[in-house]
Amino acid sequence: MASESCARSKVVKKTLTLGQKIEVIRRYEKGGTGARAIALDFGVGKTQIQNIVKRKREYLEDYEKNAPINKKRNTRLSANEDINKLCWHYFCETSARPVTGPMLQQQALKFAEQLGVVGFKASNGWLESFKNRHNIAIGAKVTGVTGAVAKDWPDRISEITAGYSAEDIYNMDESGLFFRTTSNQTPVLPVKGDHSYFSREKQAQDSLTILLCVNMAGEKERPLVIGQAARPPCFKNVQLSSLPVNYAHNKMAWMTSELFLDWLRTFDRKMGSQDRKVLLFLDHAPSHPHVRYRNVELVFFPPSTTARYQPLGQGVIHSFKLNYRKRQLRRVLQGRQKHREASGEQLAREVSVLEAVQWVSSAWQEVPQRTIQTCFRKAGFVWRMSAGIAEPEEETGEAEDLTYNRDPAGTDQLTQELFGCKFDELSLIDRDLPTCDLEGRDWDEDATILLDELQEETREGSDNDNYEEDTTDNINREESSVVDKDKATSNTEARDAEPHKDNPIKDLNTLVELMKHIKHFCAEEGLGDLLNSFHQADEMLNSVWSERQGAANIDQN
Repeated sequence: MASESCARSKVVKKTLTLGQKIEVIRRYEKGGTGARAIALDFGVGKTQIQNIVKRKREYLEDYEKNAPINKKRNTRLSANEDINKLCWHYFCETSARPVTGPMLQQQALKFAEQLGVVGFKASNGWLESFKNRHNIAIGAKVTGVTGAVAKDWPDRISEITAGYSAEDIYNMDESGLFFRTTSNQTPVLPVKGDHSYFSREKQAQDSLTILLCVNMAGEKERPLVIGQAARPPCFKNVQLSSLPVNYAHNKMAWMTSELFLDWLRTFDRKMGSQDRKVLLFLDHAPSHPHVRYRNVELVFFPPSTTARYQPLGQGVIHSFKLNYRKRQLRRVLQGRQKHREASGEQLAREVSVLEAVQWVSSAWQEVPQRTIQTCFRKAGFVWRMSAGIAEPEEETGEAEDLTYNRDPAGTDQLTQELFGCKFDELSLIDRDLPTCDLEGRDWDEDATILLDELQEETREGSDNDNYEEDTTDNINREESSVVDKDKATSNTEARDAEPHKDNPIKDLNTLVELMKHIKHFCAEEGLGDLLNSFHQADEMLNSVWSERQGAANIDQN
């Protein structure tokens, strides 16, 4: 009888899946429900719930890394961890041309032999374990690729997007940006097919890679800016979380598969928190591995059709780039009024990475919603009505939302002087700047060499925290003589009118210069939120300055 009672009361041990553990953590942190009540709901013991809450960081990290939600136990470190590490990087860096299971197994066997690992078989069981561990699709058909050619791609778009609203159809792309150089000083771009480490490293000192993402309704995601240094000197006391963009880095200032997956995981979490399932259209860049996520389905454009069918490439990036160049040119015009003997190229190099990311944010915000909607339609996307969003009007003639309203005061002349082109062509000057490693790693190298390369890249990432050619300090030292020469001129031209007697701000140019110092002070003191506020005020101030300069030019003419 006693044994019967014990048998009835004995609880069968049950292990929750990762998805259930995440739900436990959410319910526990929401409050109002204790561990005992949650345990009853999930049919487990109270102790298991308490242990899950204690280890929540571990489970949340697994979830954020896209581990399968039906996983019940953490993956044990494999005895063949070096092989798995090499295989993972091999998959990420070569999946632009889809990797099959046999290809990966053959590569794993080669790595094992070169590393001297005895007994490794790269079995089907190993392959399944590897796929589940990284939640990837190996050898699967990738949406948008199979059988798709340029002539029937518009029809394929309609099939793929059927059932999705405009808000849930996204496009992302990266674009290179020479943020402080001009065509007179930009390192010569490598010839086609030559993407050598040396030439790109020189370019990286003055370039950024910008990831932009939009949906068909015209909504914009926060830009990701990739620079060369983790913490450039101008970031000294600035919290990265206070920047108006997301910021990442590597030595080449370009996109890597690791950075892309980090961004994609964050985007997937955001869509999940909004209970949304979305499509993300993108190109076949080597840094875009073919992975599966819970809330975001990747759709790759057919090879050699990206330029024609990618919405961002139909005018969105063009608009963004011109918005940025407007700010760059305006800064040079302002600098010339203070340092009259300084060259335009010299003044252009005063721009810091911090100032550049602020300009990137403002330039992106300035891209009109209608421009994005128009570019999706140009790329062959059929509009589907969404709640509260009207269908964009048909274009009549040239699309006015793609026409750039530039500053009138000396912009065209300065553009020709600095860049050797018309203002509307400025978006093309860094068009051929690589945004990722186009040639990729040589996977025919010995596995020991490849492993050393990966470890060295990890070390470089941490050692590269303050690597940035401090051109701002150099230009300030070079300009000291210019400033001294300007003193006599500026003193004779200073306006000592009575209303300004006790006011250090003598004119609009003085206010512009003062704003630069205020923003620099905020950055030095780590006042990120205040810095953003002053940057917005600086945007308004520069608009007023441009209007005044335009009016002055008209009066002179």
